[in-house]
Amino acid sequence: MAESPARGRPEAAGPPRGVAKPRFSRQPLARLEPIQLCQLRLGYVHTDKYVLCRTLVTPYKLRAVATVVTDCPAAASSDGDDNSKPAASQMRLLVHNLNAPMEIMTDHTGAASRPHHGLPPGTVLAIKEPYLAAAGSCPGGSGLLGAASVAGGHVGGDPDSQPFLRVDSPMDLLVISDPRHPLVAGTAWEEDVRAAAAAAAAEVGSGCGGGASRQPLQLTAGATAGVKAGDADGAVRWQSQGNALFGSGHFVDALHAYHQGLVALQQAGQAQLASEQQAALAKRTAVLLNNSAAACLGFGAHESARAYAQLALRRTLGDATTLLHLAKALDGLGRYSEAADACQDHVNALARQLQSSNSNSSSSGLGLAVTAAFTDGQRFLQSLRQRAAEAERGEYNEAGMAREAAASTTPRLEGHADFIGPVQVADAGEGRGRGLYMTAPVRAGQLLLAMRADVASFAADMDTSTMCCDERAAADVAALGAASAQLKWDLPPAVLGCGRLAARLAHLHTGGRTRVPPVPPAAECGFVPTWRPVAVAGAGAGAALGASGLATAQTDGGAAEGSSDSRGEEAVAAARAFELAVQGGAAGRAAQGGPPPSAVQLGLLKAPPKGSRVRVDVEQLARLCVANGFAFDQLLPLHVAAPAPAPVASGPGAAVSLEGGHDSCQRAGGDQVNDGGDGSAGKPTATGLWGLASYFNHACVANAHRYFLGDFLFVRASRDLPAGAEVTITYLNPTLTWEQRSAKLLRRGFACGCELCMDETEWRRGHPDESQQLEELLARVERLCAEAAAACPVAEGAIGPDPAHAAVAGEAAVAAPADHSPAAATTVCRQEQEQRAQEPWVARARGVLEELAGAALRGRGWRSTLVGPSSRLARVLRACGDLCAAARARELAFRSLCHRPGARSQQPGAQQLEAQAEAGRGAASETAAVGLMPGAAAAGAGSVATSPAAGQALAGAEVTAADGSERVLSPEAAVQAATDVAAAWRQAAGAGSLQQHQRGEEEREAARQRARLWEATARGLWAHYFGGNQELFEARFGEALELNTGVAGDGVAHNYTGWLPSQI
Repeated sequence: MAESPARGRPEAAGPPRGVAKPRFSRQPLARLEPIQLCQLRLGYVHTDKYVLCRTLVTPYKLRAVATVVTDCPAAASSDGDDNSKPAASQMRLLVHNLNAPMEIMTDHTGAASRPHHGLPPGTVLAIKEPYLAAAGSCPGGSGLLGAASVAGGHVGGDPDSQPFLRVDSPMDLLVISDPRHPLVAGTAWEEDVRAAAAAAAAEVGSGCGGGASRQPLQLTAGATAGVKAGDADGAVRWQSQGNALFGSGHFVDALHAYHQGLVALQQAGQAQLASEQQAALAKRTAVLLNNSAAACLGFGAHESARAYAQLALRRTLGDATTLLHLAKALDGLGRYSEAADACQDHVNALARQLQSSNSNSSSSGLGLAVTAAFTDGQRFLQSLRQRAAEAERGEYNEAGMAREAAASTTPRLEGHADFIGPVQVADAGEGRGRGLYMTAPVRAGQLLLAMRADVASFAADMDTSTMCCDERAAADVAALGAASAQLKWDLPPAVLGCGRLAARLAHLHTGGRTRVPPVPPAAECGFVPTWRPVAVAGAGAGAALGASGLATAQTDGGAAEGSSDSRGEEAVAAARAFELAVQGGAAGRAAQGGPPPSAVQLGLLKAPPKGSRVRVDVEQLARLCVANGFAFDQLLPLHVAAPAPAPVASGPGAAVSLEGGHDSCQRAGGDQVNDGGDGSAGKPTATGLWGLASYFNHACVANAHRYFLGDFLFVRASRDLPAGAEVTITYLNPTLTWEQRSAKLLRRGFACGCELCMDETEWRRGHPDESQQLEELLARVERLCAEAAAACPVAEGAIGPDPAHAAVAGEAAVAAPADHSPAAATTVCRQEQEQRAQEPWVARARGVLEELAGAALRGRGWRSTLVGPSSRLARVLRACGDLCAAARARELAFRSLCHRPGARSQQPGAQQLEAQAEAGRGAASETAAVGLMPGAAAAGAGSVATSPAAGQALAGAEVTAADGSERVLSPEAAVQAATDVAAAWRQAAGAGSLQQHQRGEEEREAARQRARLWEATARGLWAHYFGGNQELFEARFGEALELNTGVAGDGVAHNYTGWLPSQI
């Protein structure tokens, strides 16, 4: 193990999921050419270049470590003009992500970082592929930084308006600590490097024990100086140099050192050597191949890591460490089942080692290490199997993910795999841009997508200390909100650093009348479906992996182990893996994160034909972010103490705008964009981009629905979908009035022609008198609610815009549950005497409710217009103390979300429902409350409370469509509405007002029955549309329903999963 790189890094638990990573150079320093500060171009990453500079001031840290650097006046010009050497320049430097374990310098005692953050004045360092960012492009780029640059001798101009060097990964910073290094030897900085090295040695020597500290950014020349080609001893020195770089976190340069060692060994192996020398050479080669795999894992070159690991396994079949590297490489490639097979071989190899060490009493220390590795391997194997189930079958522990998200203000769920079901992006035709279409039939509730955000930002990411000294950053936050400002700052370097992200974003439409990009290539953008049909779910798993698979591959080549042909093939394969990792060729750049050709062709990235630099079009990036971003809330509320976020009017599924919070709508091109609404939207607390989800087109009555767990977006089918069907989601609140929805969509250049909009248009055209009456009735509701809020002391603050109607979120039509907690019920009981004085308001509200529930929308299939008014009436009635009438108003809100097949012309009114309840009609009353078809109440009151069939009967006529495909306007809104009804009846059953009547106990029992019935309906809808995870249902709605975990409201445990049959 002494020959291996520093222990710990390659054995980390798997790479984080997601696309965006900090930008870093994939080229080793040895392959770069020098450039001076004055030659840098604003906004560009200068590929294939490095800048040598020296720090001038003591750095400080806000969001990034900031200092001032100068370059060496004797540095050679990259233009090759020796007659005109530019003078030394000074520039600000901001280093992001400079924290443990990538800290530049740590105390040998393990204490916190020193004030100089590892970059004390006089530090000489090389910056690989420097990025010259514009002032104001990230916080910390002005304010105190300007004062620091002046203190360091900044020459001319306003410091806050000057560009600066931005480094997003410490891998791009290499400290020159050896005065013999060719970059500083013979220059004016040679003595500076020698003095800095002496000072560092003295500082370590004066410590109080604790052992030698790690020196992460050490870059010396002594280890490999004078190495000759074909020198086997030189390979040892290259390996030592690579291990030092690996230990400091400089994986790219470590890989280059290992590669040079492999080249030296390959040349040494061409000579005639004794068998002992050949064996030592083979062992050294295997070690370098294994170390190369570990280095590739360190910077995410997973395909190269897989190639190196397989080459190493040809020489050391069954080696536990190499098998682990192979498993992690396959994990990073998204080949989870194959990774699990390799990890199983790794665990088996460790088990054999453990058995051997147990039989040898002299290896107790080794046994402890193997035991720890065995435990870690089993844990890693379990996570791989979990990700395989997620990616291939869409099997997520959503309750666990929701709890994880609710425990953090920045819920980035990194341990999960993406799931892409049988969907693909295709041309929508008729000038509608692109859309997502089914490639196989699915059932209602089936998962279509579960993807982590390509980029997500949270308001809690903001370092508020940055705002006090950075006016530009403070202005961005004031204009955009903290989350959107964070996304604005993070997105350009993320696009520059990730080729797949650049390809995804380049194919998105930027809104307006701009040209619609072509259909994105699935392979280039990572949109290839991951699902596997059940019939072939296990086919081919581990076909070329594990010990047995690699043994087969070892003999397939036909060349004998150790032959010249075998060594030649191995050398070629290793060289190919190296070039792929460092983007030395076109294939490497396309596969490993270089600028994708499509991103350049579509204009998102700007790369001159002749020149080693690339930049991002920040204006195009801002437009596509406005057009395709999402503001999102969590399915479960936050359970950690956190500062109060900015108010959010947009709920789950609403889109984010860098110009303010907006809800989602659709542009003429067909991709998802933001709807500016009326300009009253609040600032979002979480924003993100999901490339594939941006291709969903809009329908007010959509056939799919979405929700968020952390930064994961889940999309499920809302009805059975055949192959070839276009998948749609709603971009705005479908319970808004037709005028509101039309105005929002027309501002984006199109009119919606979905079922809901056509139903409303045709009804208005065919029933002008009824349409006018409806408008007058809705105006009466608004006046009543406003007057009640002003006149009723009890109602003040309880009556206002209902969450159902105030929300602009896509799926959360009833975004917030009503307050039906036990404390609220107790408060209502204490205030009953005062509320009795409000009986006129109760009578007026009942009268309006009767009209709403009667013939207001006769002949209509959809009655979504009534959701908001009936919810507000429920709040008026509840505030005035009539809890039974409030519950019936909530029932009306639920019925308004359901489609009426055949558009029956008569519905019972509120007074009829009350009379039926008072008459004690039991199940008949339950049936009338929701307008069941004849015979639907045959189950009776007793069975209604406990059987799934009762839930079916409850939603029956309202949820059944003629063709079995349309059910509810919004699944999430329907579940929330049914839960609100159940909670309202539960509260009514516990209120003291029912005891004042002659049959008070009978009414209490009837209310309890209705509460159980509606809870069963809510659970059934949840099981039908949201995968049936009752634990997640109880976590979200349990407080309102006063549930015990795993037990329904009637005290009996039930299994509701999938109990709504297909005809319901």
